[in-house]
Amino acid sequence: MYKSNVFDENMVHYVRRGSIQIGEFAECVEKSLLDLTMEICGYNQSRAAMALGLSRGCFRTKLKQHFGDKYFRVGKNG
Repeated sequence: MYKSNVFDENMVHYVRRGSIQIGEFAECVEKSLLDLTMEICGYNQSRAAMALGLSRGCFRTKLKQHFGDKYFRVGKNG
C-alpha cells in the first residue's frame, strides 16, 4: 500500500545519534510528508497540494526544493 516508514533513513540515523537539529528534523518531516502525500494522491500535484492546504505553486516549489525533477515531467530538450 503506502510506505510504512514515513521518515527517511537520514533522519532516523541522526535522531539515533542524537545529533539532529530542529531545522534538519523539520526538513526531513516535510520531505517525507510531501512524498507520502504525492503517493496517496496518485502523484497528482494539485490534489496533494489541496490535501496539505497549500497553493499549487507553493507545493511545487517545495517539491522542487526537496526532490529536484523527480515529480516533474522533463521534456525532450530539458
